[in-house]
Amino acid sequence: MKEKWKPINNYHGLYEISSIGRVKSLPRMVNNSSHSKRLVQERIIKTANMNGYRSVCLHRNRKQEGARVHSLVLVAFRGNRPKGFDASHINGNRSDNRIENLIWESKKDNIARKVEHGTSNRGDKCGQAKLTNSQARKIRRLRFEENIQLKDLSLVFRVSISSISNVINYKTFKYV
Repeated sequence: MKEKWKPINNYHGLYEISSIGRVKSLPRMVNNSSHSKRLVQERIIKTANMNGYRSVCLHRNRKQEGARVHSLVLVAFRGNRPKGFDASHINGNRSDNRIENLIWESKKDNIARKVEHGTSNRGDKCGQAKLTNSQARKIRRLRFEENIQLKDLSLVFRVSISSISNVINYKTFKYV
């Protein structure tokens, strides 16, 4: 697919976003600190990695604003985000910001897609998880099939009784 460029919403004349997720600063005159003006050349802006998502800083009226590239692509090529919807990467690759890989999706469907392709931070993928998915399954099995007490489970798995209770009651590890 040929790369297409569109203006970034609220930054017309300053920046454009491409159909493959590149951000371009447009040529323009800007004020120097010495009250003179200088020409800023057109250039592709480097993006930063924020938890796997590509992001960029945009400047307007001496103010800086951060934005995620996938959201900029969707707004430019598919329109504003519908209420209650999230930007979703179809293939699960957070840095693949081609328009054909992006859709507006309900929060529920977006979570299901993340679980499907393994990019969800639920269960043992959560950085703060003290248990693994297999341990959560084992805790439920031991509690329901062998009637092991919560206190004993907490000693075996070296977590608090409330953590064991949360696993058993599906407050944590819901999708396991």
